[in-house]
Amino acid sequence: MKLSLIYIDFISSLKILFRGGSSFFWVLAFPIVVMLVLGSVYSEDVSYKLAIQDKDNSSTSAALVEAFNSTKNITVTMVAANEDPVAYMKSSGIGALLIIPAGFGNDVQRNVALSKASPTGGGRVNSSIAGQTNTSVLNVVTIGQAPLKSSNNTTTTPGTLILKVDQSQLITSGTIGIVTSVAESFFAQLGGSGQLANVTSQKILPSQFKYIDFFVPGIISLAVLTIGVLGTSTTNTELRLKGILRKLSTTPFGKSDWLIAKILYQFVVVLISTVLIFVVAKLVYDIVTVPDAATLLLLFAGTICFTGIGMIVARFVKSEEAASAASMAIIFPMLFLSGTFEPLQLMPDYVQTVAKVLPLTFLNTGLTDAMIWGDIPGALYNASVVLLAGIIFLVIGAVVTDWREK
Repeated sequence: MKLSLIYIDFISSLKILFRGGSSFFWVLAFPIVVMLVLGSVYSEDVSYKLAIQDKDNSSTSAALVEAFNSTKNITVTMVAANEDPVAYMKSSGIGALLIIPAGFGNDVQRNVALSKASPTGGGRVNSSIAGQTNTSVLNVVTIGQAPLKSSNNTTTTPGTLILKVDQSQLITSGTIGIVTSVAESFFAQLGGSGQLANVTSQKILPSQFKYIDFFVPGIISLAVLTIGVLGTSTTNTELRLKGILRKLSTTPFGKSDWLIAKILYQFVVVLISTVLIFVVAKLVYDIVTVPDAATLLLLFAGTICFTGIGMIVARFVKSEEAASAASMAIIFPMLFLSGTFEPLQLMPDYVQTVAKVLPLTFLNTGLTDAMIWGDIPGALYNASVVLLAGIIFLVIGAVVTDWREK
């Protein structure tokens, strides 16, 4: 055993590790990036958000609101009585909104008076969809189902709380569970044995959508992001290292021509990827989501934006491996922080603040507006934001890209 040779090989291996951008990133930096991103997202207890619209404005409704306010892991936001609940849910991103209708307090107090003598509690959770998936729970959630009779044979008629739910958010099922539990406890404490009130959930999106439909916009956003940033950075780095960009500077082929050609190429690749995603999703899962003109505009804006970012990355790396590592360092955190696959309302407030300025967040929201909500003005607004950011990144990328660099 020759210690000197072992030492030389050991040192040379360390040098290779620290000099190779890609290997250094995946071995040492990537686990740290994962820890920091996941730590930022999940460092705090999950806090579900519930909007409440109190149209009754009675002491009973105020007590019910207070019951929700005092519940751990749920944050209540009050909505004005004249606010459109669906529009509010869409603009705020809140997945559940509880409506306390006018006259609710009188109904509950009357039912309390009519059902005093029964030994059982006044509220029960009853779901008629046993054996189905969590997303199926969004169909109907009811506290009690039929009017009950008190001991004096007087029928009690329950008031109705309306829980509007956005079934596109996985977090909604958790919110429903909390709402039903808190409501059951609240009504039980009021006393009596009859059915004091019921809670009926209503979907705010067409029922033909499956949960996979809500994932499709995020998957397409992932494709646009990866193709734009990773594809551009590695390709441009290769062209620079091989001297092809330097040779192009001596030809009539100008930089503006080159930029247009690259954007068109990336856009075609994005379109091919998008078509494949839709075809596979349709054949395997029978999705009902379909793209439209607004979807194409968003894809084009996203292509410009992430191609510009890829050009900037390519300028400051020294190898294709380093370009790949630097691109993943951008792609991975952006995927988690933009709400692509994790609901933003699960994240701490400071993470949500960061997410609201990421171009991928606007792309996700725009694609969801176009493909799920059918909100063309919202889709166009998000497309304009992504396009503006894309023009800025593209101009910066064009300026820093030096064709004459050796």
